[in-house]
Amino acid sequence: MKSNINDFSKDFLTNFATNRKYRSLHHFSLLLFVLGFTLTDPKRHFTGNWDTVVNFIVFNYFAGIIYLNMYVLVPKILFRERTVLYLLTITGIALGTYFFFIVVVYSILRPYELVHIPLSISDMLVNLLRFCFLFTAFFGPSTFFKLLQQWIKDTNRIHELEKATIESELEQLKKQVNPHFLFNTLNNVNVLTQTDPKKASQVLTRLSDLIRYQLYDSAKEQIFLNTDIHFLTDYLNLEKIRRDNFEFTISTKGEISNQLISPLLFIPFVENAVKYSLDSETKSYIYLSFEIEKNILYFVCINSKPTKRIVPRKESGLGLNNVRRRLELLYDEKFSLDVKEDDSTYQVNLCLILKK
Repeated sequence: MKSNINDFSKDFLTNFATNRKYRSLHHFSLLLFVLGFTLTDPKRHFTGNWDTVVNFIVFNYFAGIIYLNMYVLVPKILFRERTVLYLLTITGIALGTYFFFIVVVYSILRPYELVHIPLSISDMLVNLLRFCFLFTAFFGPSTFFKLLQQWIKDTNRIHELEKATIESELEQLKKQVNPHFLFNTLNNVNVLTQTDPKKASQVLTRLSDLIRYQLYDSAKEQIFLNTDIHFLTDYLNLEKIRRDNFEFTISTKGEISNQLISPLLFIPFVENAVKYSLDSETKSYIYLSFEIEKNILYFVCINSKPTKRIVPRKESGLGLNNVRRRLELLYDEKFSLDVKEDDSTYQVNLCLILKK
């Protein structure tokens, strides 16, 4: 089954963020960003080579806290839903770093300043706010990037699980349909081997074609509509061999040869029609119609009702429940299913928007 879920791996942004082949480019972009910030102020502030030393310290510091955040703090604390601890940690790192630069680094570099500007308490507070803003400007994008990566990975995993679940459910539904049909057919053969061996041989020949269809064609995601119609024809021919006063017609209209559908969509309707049209006193019939109009398939299944009702009909039987569920999974809301009944007939109308 082809999922309608968007393939996130095809999106450039998400592919760039999560694909391991871009990891070197991630690191290069990060370090280039930090280096660009470090060199934004071309003015000299200290004598000798101390400006180069300061730039080296600043570059390594901010690169270090970004990597610390991305590979330790976010995965070890934030991803484990310890948000308060994460916020307290980065706040402590920011304050500790600021006072380390002011108390330790600045006191060391103070004798080498080209111009000494005394700092008041208010100046220190302003500088603290500026530093916190700058710190957030480095911490924020790195946190967002890791959150984006994790969100994409989680979303892809959820989508894959949904896809696997839907495919598994569809396979289970198909397996529920196939044995039900096969059991009915083999039961017919068993009766004919005792009453009419020649007909039993014909049934077995047709049955081999049906089993071949179920083993190979129905295992595909989609098949041609005329292939499924041929399958239904063989099935109803088998029923006609078993029942003398039974007839069926299958009509088609429109271009059906190149239309693709999911396999085994119609057999539950036909099986129920066969089961509930059985009449030992009068002739029974089944009428199937397939019409294609502007990429819409109109399917009609009408069967006669016996003059004497032996088994009450239950529209919510296993086969119809299965096909309803399969239609929901495969075609979402692009179908309508309606059942009508009167004293002499039972009719199923299925309208299906075909996939292009």
